[in-house]
Parts: sequence; structure tokens; C-alpha cells
Amino acid sequence: MTRIKVFLYFFIAIFFAGTIGFALAFIDSIELVEQQQSKHLRLQNRFAEIANYSAELQKRIEKLQLENEKNLASLAKLNLYKKRYPLYDRILDIVLKKSKEYNYHPALVLAIIQIESNFNPYAVSYAGAFGLMQIRYSVWKDELKIEKDKLFDPEYNIDLGLKIFKKYHQYSGSISRALHLYNNGFLLNNQNYSSKVIAAYQINIQNISCQN
Repeated sequence: MTRIKVFLYFFIAIFFAGTIGFALAFIDSIELVEQQQSKHLRLQNRFAEIANYSAELQKRIEKLQLENEKNLASLAKLNLYKKRYPLYDRILDIVLKKSKEYNYHPALVLAIIQIESNFNPYAVSYAGAFGLMQIRYSVWKDELKIEKDKLFDPEYNIDLGLKIFKKYHQYSGSISRALHLYNNGFLLNNQNYSSKVIAAYQINIQNISCQN
């Protein structure tokens, strides 16, 4: 009887040991599967991040290409502009300095010059206006103490033009009305002048950005 008990105890011990071992092995296999699944999930997330980054990078490249194409197109237009107006660079240098002095955007000053004289420093109108900004000598000679022999000097002419425009701006309170006054004195009858200046303003903004 004692031997049978010993045998039974031994059998039970082996059975439980085997069961525990199997359970431990099963648990290990589950943990291994979970680890592999977790690793696989991390890889999937990583691949998704790489795919998103690649898509974003592609968008940035396309945007840069588009901007580069626009810049090249704008630069080509600027070069044509310079060929059409040989003194443009010199006039621009003066305008950049004077526009700061009078607190106006340089593109606005360039636009006025373009519409008034087509960037011709020697322009003279039938009404007796001279130079780049078409200064009416007979109107302003006393108030501004104008030196007539200097009216064709670009810097002198632009300085006079901005003084006059500043007076009209302060008087009228708006750029739009100041433009009408600059073109017509106190005869506000040229409605197309402002629209022409605004159109030229847009062109010169692009030109200035290309220069920079």
C-alpha cells in the first residue's frame, strides 16, 4: 500500500509538473505572439509615418517647384521690363530711398512714374508738366521754389513729385483722392487714372520682389 501511495504521489507530481511546464510554455508562446504583434504594429505605424512624411515632402517639393516657376516667370517679365525701360534700375534705387523718406510704398511711387511719364525722365506734356513725375512748373514753381533747369534730374524730380503727392494726400485724406488730385489738380474728372496706377502698382510689386 505504501508503494502504491508513493507511486501515486510520484505520478501526481509528474502530472502537475508537466501541466505547469505546459502552462508556462503556453504563456511564453502567448507573450512571444504578443511581442511579435506589438513589433508588427510598431512597424506598421513606422511605415505609415514614413508614407505620410514622403507625401508631405512631395507636396513641399511640388510647392517649391511651382514657386520657382513663378519666380522664373516673374524674373523673365522683370528682364523684359528692364529692356523696355533702360533707366528702371536707376529710377528704382532713387524710389527706394525717397519712398522711405515720404513713407510710401515704392511700388506706388513707381506706378505713378510709370503712368505719368512711362519712366522717361525727359518727358514733357502739352500742359507743361516735366520729367518722371510730370511736375507742373507753372503751378508749383513759387510754392516749392523749383529750379527749372533741374526738372529732368530723376532724383530732384521724384522728390518734388512726392512733396506734391504728400500735400494732396494730407489734404484729401486718402490715396485714391490724392491720385485724382495729382493727375488733375482739383478737377476730379479722370476716373481711369487711379485704376491705371493700381494696375501698374501690382506689376511693380512683383518687380521689386524679384529685385530682392
